[in-house]
Amino acid sequence: KEINPKAFNITENIHEINFSELISTYETEKNFRYATRYQYLHLLKIFTDRKFLEWDPEKTNLDYINEVSADKKDAFKKLTNIFDYVWYGEFNVTEAEYERIKVEFKNLKSTA
Repeated sequence: KEINPKAFNITENIHEINFSELISTYETEKNFRYATRYQYLHLLKIFTDRKFLEWDPEKTNLDYINEVSADKKDAFKKLTNIFDYVWYGEFNVTEAEYERIKVEFKNLKSTA
């Protein structure tokens, strides 16, 4: 079965989301799948604000990977793959796994 790349688009407007509030809420609820989603969307917003990529709801995650500069590409690609696996693969994230993922997001956000 062929996968439609449009199905992987991010549809929220990342410029209208209160990320710290949403992420905190999902962490408190121990909904680590959604917390991971909003960690990724927050990363997209930070990278857009810093002009590392150009956000467009019509783009796929692969489009974003291809836009990111070489010095950030490996880390960004790894987090994109984690996000794709967790979100689109509907993988249930444990608290311990989320804590490791959260550190990786924090590290990449801090280099932006």
